[in-house]
Amino acid sequence: MNAFMNSIDIFLLSSAWEGFGFCFVEAMLRAKPIVAFNISSNPEIVENDKTGIF
Repeated sequence: MNAFMNSIDIFLLSSAWEGFGFCFVEAMLRAKPIVAFNISSNPEIVENDKTGIF
């Protein structure tokens, strides 16, 4: 996972549903900008226009 996260500039999650997005937390730990849909638990993790974009 480290190699993948180090190779990307942004983190895009295009899932139509997520239980709890641990992948968001991993991207945040590496200071990657996040783009995701405003669905399921995503707004509990990503704050729009602060820690990511919906």
